[in-house]
Amino acid sequence: MCASISPPLSFKFAKCRSTDERISLCARLKKQWSDRIPIVLEKNPTSQLPEPHTPIFLARKDDPYNSVMLRIRRNLQLEKNLALLFMINGSEMQASDKRMTELYESYKAEDGFLYIQYKEMDVLG
Repeated sequence: MCASISPPLSFKFAKCRSTDERISLCARLKKQWSDRIPIVLEKNPTSQLPEPHTPIFLARKDDPYNSVMLRIRRNLQLEKNLALLFMINGSEMQASDKRMTELYESYKAEDGFLYIQYKEMDVLG
């Protein structure tokens, strides 16, 4: 387990806020919603998809990863036939049967957020 991962440099959220600001915000979110995991959600810089309405997404700790990814798809209001690729910390792809708590404990950044990017996936056919 990695308890002190730095946030990926490609995330605008991390670039625009100091580490102290992000730590403080994460602490407030965790205090207010103790049963949730604070996620920073951004589109990959190479993606043509829309930006999320807000960069912060809260997921229930006991939710499976695939359930959270479906909720993110719905929030983005994407076409159902569009294949998406989700990456944790910029490159880590995860098995969809893992629980969010397990992913959070393994990949949370030093500021307390879990950083997830999305982009359209190239498919043949």
